[in-house]
Amino acid sequence: MRALVLLLALAFTATAVSAQAPSRTQKLFLNVQVDGARLYFDEDNFERNDPGGGAALRAGYGVSRVVTLFGGLSGARIDGETNGVIDDTYDWGVLEVGARFNFGGGRRALVPYLETSLQGAEATYDPSDLRFRGAALGVGAGLQYFVTEGLALDGALRGAVGGFNEIQLGRLTVAVNEDDFGFAATRLSFGLTWYPTR
Repeated sequence: MRALVLLLALAFTATAVSAQAPSRTQKLFLNVQVDGARLYFDEDNFERNDPGGGAALRAGYGVSRVVTLFGGLSGARIDGETNGVIDDTYDWGVLEVGARFNFGGGRRALVPYLETSLQGAEATYDPSDLRFRGAALGVGAGLQYFVTEGLALDGALRGAVGGFNEIQLGRLTVAVNEDDFGFAATRLSFGLTWYPTR
């Protein structure tokens, strides 16, 4: 009987300690990833569907088991179509801030998540120094798999919809209506996320 009581007490204590232990997704994190990217433009006399690839860096902080705030920077080289005016390849850069919502964060090794972000984007054509700048709203869904306490494999599918509001050629800058020059972007990302304080 005493052995049974002792086992129950140990089980209760272990459960309580586990429940109080911080989530794997809490505190500071750093992320590096490679991206497969695709950009879509569908406007009058300008329809494009361009693939490419690049990389991204992110840093953030898990403020709770569910909510993680982050900022990130990504870049990609996009293979466009030659139209006789601009080069067939261009650079795509995105600066973003957002929030991630983790599910089943707790102590599980596999943590799915959803995220949303506000983005600033720029397409740059070299050597003509032609730049398109705009903003977008991003969404995404992904999975983290913790291989150790503080290191996780990370994969996600991300998308964004927005519009360009500025075109720059050399020193000449022209404002445009973003409703007249929209774009969409998708990224398939794979990388590593490190929680240095875990």
